[in-house]
Order: sequence, then structure tokens, then C-alpha cells
Amino acid sequence: MDYAGRIGGGFPWIESVRLGATVVAGAPIKGALDGASGAITITNSAFLDIIGVTQEAVTYVTAQQTDGSDADRTVKTIINPDAFYKAKLSGGTTEDTALTLATVDTADSTGLSVETDFTMTDYDNGTVWGVSGANKGRVRKIDEISGAHASVLVPFEAIAVGDTFLVSPLHQFGLAQTVELTDAFTQVLNTGPVSGHVPVTVLRLLTEGATDSFALLVWRDMALNCAAT
Repeated sequence: MDYAGRIGGGFPWIESVRLGATVVAGAPIKGALDGASGAITITNSAFLDIIGVTQEAVTYVTAQQTDGSDADRTVKTIINPDAFYKAKLSGGTTEDTALTLATVDTADSTGLSVETDFTMTDYDNGTVWGVSGANKGRVRKIDEISGAHASVLVPFEAIAVGDTFLVSPLHQFGLAQTVELTDAFTQVLNTGPVSGHVPVTVLRLLTEGATDSFALLVWRDMALNCAAT
């Protein structure tokens, strides 16, 4: 994921954080645990007190260096608690997996019912947006779901058989939202809500296509904000 800005404006604070494990660029890290020599990448089940997001890939070493250089390793990390990040929506745990297109199989002239070939069970209170047809580029919050059917309160234009939509379990400023991250912890898994995982605030969804849709996220549990535990 990429740094996208700060709520309060200004430049990000980039801190050199001592490492206790190899890290990739664009992944959130947390502080050193007992028995560790420095910060490590978060996991989906252990995300508390996030320090920030790495800005480079660094390999952790534990051996004395033959050239006499210091074995200590640090990683440049943005640590501002009001920073927000552009995270790609992935359709699977592997980074850059395309989202699944939902194809309409039942027309609805009222625009209130999106009935497709895609099971919507995990997307209640999420977001649905048009990819093709009369509603291309139009975005709505999902009100209720039932099987492969999502209903909205603000109508789309008439929905025709063959129109395509995409869905996300996330919605702008949705309450108590959590995400699961992909295998390398640089993107957001878009396959359904996750209870008890990484808490976030969604500033905005960038609702484009199956391979280029993103969320702008703020971490809600950081070492430098009042939510830290």
C-alpha cells in the first residue's frame, strides 16, 4: 500500500525503525515483542499498536558481518497516526488477484435490486458499483443482502440483464470496520467482512474495475494515537 496523505496536512514523519524481521515495502509493522530484537510485520490476528507503514524492503540479519559493518537493520517507516494509505482491493489472498464481476441475471426497472450470479452474503452494509451498462461508475451503499441479491435505498438507473457490478464489504466511514490483509500484507482482501482483524476507517473507496479498485484507509489502533492498547 502507498502513502496517500495526512488528515492534518503537512509532510509525513519518516522514522528509521529497528527491525526484528525481514519486511517488504508498503506493509504495516508493529513494535518489538518480548524475545524479539525489533519491529515486525503485523499479522491479521495480531495488529495492535501499529507503528506505521514501511517505505522500503529490508532484509533482517542476525550474523556478524565479515566486513565489520553493523548488523543492525532499520526500515524507513511513516509513523503519523493521521496518515492514510491507498490499498488495492484484492479478490484473493495473493496480491493483485482480480475482483469477481457480478453479472445481473434478473432485470429491475426500479434500480433498487441488484440480482446477479454472485453470492452477496458477505457484503451487507458494503458498497456496490456499476462496471458496465447504464450504471457504469455509479456507487451505492448496500442496504440488505439475500443470496445473490443486494438491495439499495437510493436507486440506480434501470438495471438490465448482463450489466456488471462489483461489490466490497467496505463503505466510506462505515462503523467498526475491519479488514484482512493479503499474504504480503500490502493489499486488502475484498472477499467479505472480517471480525476481530485489522481495524480501519475507510475515508473513500476508489471504485473502478476488477483490477484497479482501491480503499483509502486510516489505521485505528496505532502506537502514537489514543486507541493504542
